[in-house]
Amino acid sequence: MAGTRTVQVQAETRGAVPEGAVSFAVQRVSSLLKMAPEPVLFARVKLTMAPIRRLSGRRSPRSAST
Repeated sequence: MAGTRTVQVQAETRGAVPEGAVSFAVQRVSSLLKMAPEPVLFARVKLTMAPIRRLSGRRSPRSAST
């Protein structure tokens, strides 16, 4: 296409996102933009890693009754 335009993909992270995840996500979205049926004016990727919650020293109600 002669009128093809490059869209910059904005990436945001929150938490302990692995090193290569941001570039992988931006690359993935950029490649999908080529297939969009209409022009895309803006693209944003948000990657979030939630902390792992560990329940140490707690027993489930089932194991407490046995």
